[in-house]
Amino acid sequence: MNRHHLLDRSDLEVSWHQRRSFLTAAAAWTATGGFTAAQAQSRSNIVELQGDVLLNGTRLLPQHTIQSGDQLSTGPGATLVFVVGRAAFQVRQNSQLAVERGDSINAISILRLFAGAVASAWGKGERRMVITPTLT
Repeated sequence: MNRHHLLDRSDLEVSWHQRRSFLTAAAAWTATGGFTAAQAQSRSNIVELQGDVLLNGTRLLPQHTIQSGDQLSTGPGATLVFVVGRAAFQVRQNSQLAVERGDSINAISILRLFAGAVASAWGKGERRMVITPTLT
């Protein structure tokens, strides 16, 4: 879809299209073993990092790796896209969340969202839970 076509759409439609594009790309990346390949090459599992993001209370840098068991907090205007195991996450500004460990360090059993917004795509596998104060 070209940019001119997006200009004719409402903000809500553009936002939906961007989330759908993220989820499609994330699902394809995880399904093809993208995380495993990145880890084998000792690369970070952070796909996109814009603005101020804290990982367990310390500033997150592009070379860091997010693992299950970590807590994340994004500041105003920040965006974070990352992958853990066969799950991909897009975290919006002013969000606080925890990704809790499943059977291994590369498996998430619970996504606990305390505040803000997150979009995620999960690969097939074990049972998972998403816990939020409210859900929209």
